[in-house]
Amino acid sequence: MIETKTVLVVTAAFGGAFFGTLATHALAPAPALKASFVAAEKSEALFNAMTAAIKADGAKMVELGGGVFQFVVSDGGPNGKFILDLKNGNGAATYGEDPHADCTLTMAAADWVALADGRLKLMSALMHGKLKIKGNQMLALKLDGPILQAIRQQK
Repeated sequence: MIETKTVLVVTAAFGGAFFGTLATHALAPAPALKASFVAAEKSEALFNAMTAAIKADGAKMVELGGGVFQFVVSDGGPNGKFILDLKNGNGAATYGEDPHADCTLTMAAADWVALADGRLKLMSALMHGKLKIKGNQMLALKLDGPILQAIRQQK
């Protein structure tokens, strides 16, 4: 449950007179805030591993991948979106969104980390509803195997 608190927001003070407005702010419970920070850290570590894998062997990953992948960390906040281009040049890895991605994969941070660590298989995540794929599902399955292995080696 999210609490709300009404506070006076002072917008100006002139000669002892204060002008302000009452505002109601939502207060997220501390565990929810902590969980979102932990998710952001985990997402960043995964994205850093993807970036390192591209730098280490981008041409080979492009050969294996053949597409542009949009990763979305459902609980990752504003930095929870990442693009892995395994279609052009020697590949690229950047934060942000690509509306023209060949496939978009959405999952919670803890599940992305489990996938990257090898504790969760891509097909298992899909079958159990943890992973949502939009676009070319067959392309998404190409991530399983050598591409995920290259990412795991960078962690």
